Amino acid sequence: MSYQHILTAVDIQAENAHHLLLRSQEIAQCFSAQLHIAYVSGGINDQHDTEIYIGEQGYEVVDSHNKKRCREEMNTVLKGINIGSDNIHILNGPIDLAVVALAEDISANLIITAKSHALFHFLNDHSLSIDKSAKCDTLSLYE
Repeated sequence: MSYQHILTAVDIQAENAHHLLLRSQEIAQCFSAQLHIAYVSGGINDQHDTEIYIGEQGYEVVDSHNKKRCREEMNTVLKGINIGSDNIHILNGPIDLAVVALAEDISANLIITAKSHALFHFLNDHSLSIDKSAKCDTLSLYE
């Protein structure tokens, strides 16, 4: 099996995020594959109750601010990793659904995940949900 497009879903706030991305880059290099990185944010759902009712225009401002903050955090985690900005994806929504939808959009042959997202431990194993829903191969790395 040869992979052309690899998608790594990462929690940019996790301790092992940089290590996961380094390992993903190594795997992509082994297959001469294009690497994509995805972080799924709750977006407006991450706001405190007092900040939620701000109207549509306010939502766009908050969402834009969240994406900017996420991009800054992503740039920190991506230090030393060679990846184009077009291959960095910051998404909102349910983690497993957003990752699987992006994988389909970019024709990913492999999705790499890790048990690093905070929600993995408290709510659900999103790696398992992604594995069940994905129409491509999946690889879960355990740190």
